[in-house]
Amino acid sequence: MDREKFMTTEMKKVYEAIKNGTRKGNNILITYKDIATKTGLQITMVSSCIRFLVRDKYIEKENHLGLHGEAKSNSYKILKVI
Repeated sequence: MDREKFMTTEMKKVYEAIKNGTRKGNNILITYKDIATKTGLQITMVSSCIRFLVRDKYIEKENHLGLHGEAKSNSYKILKVI
């Protein structure tokens, strides 16, 4: 099976939540917590799904760091429409 064409139900839920997030220019802003709330998934599952969606090039994730290098927020771009 071609891994790139396979999406779990959870991955689809996370993709849809990201796709419907707040847009700022070409970026989509949504927190893991908001994705978990919208999908009914645990944050650890959201994190795994995002990792697979990035790996399979459905989305692009950009980390935004604070002044001291700490994680501040993430933004996303949709690369493939499903």
